[in-house]
Amino acid sequence: MTLPKQNENIRILSNKHDGTMHRIWEENVVVLSDQSHIVAVNNGTNVIERTGKEWRTTSLAIAYFYSAYYFNVICMYKSDGIHYYCNISSPFSYENKLLTYVDYDVDIIMNPDGDITLLDEDEFLINKKQYHYPEEILHDVEKNKEILLQWMKDQYGPFSEQSRIKALQIFLTGKEIND
Repeated sequence: MTLPKQNENIRILSNKHDGTMHRIWEENVVVLSDQSHIVAVNNGTNVIERTGKEWRTTSLAIAYFYSAYYFNVICMYKSDGIHYYCNISSPFSYENKLLTYVDYDVDIIMNPDGDITLLDEDEFLINKKQYHYPEEILHDVEKNKEILLQWMKDQYGPFSEQSRIKALQIFLTGKEIND
């Protein structure tokens, strides 16, 4: 798989299981990229919904996408602290400056106080029937939901301060700063 280069601007496309577009984030700067994950930062980027409605994000966000996990994590910097919005999703694919994944409905959010909320499990049950999710997907969704909750508890990956600082340093300076 070809990967984006550091400081490259990419688009992020979220699809539904049947391949229909769910949402697009227009401008995202890649800060880290390897075979296991891509990390991109955006701030005030244009977002296009499947309905055609457009809006702009209102805060700086670091987005973590994985090639081996069924989730992605967005760290949003807001006035009251860091909010995490996690999508249960397929692993990413990447081609021609477009990162793509399938959204599997269930979301997990964590507020700055560490409170965790599961969202859209009802949407998952509806779409599981509508899109005929295979058993393998159902298994991966459940397994990766547990992995994600453990990462939150352990402050691992995107939930670690060190990971966020590294991504922001690269975004702000264009290169990694060593201590």
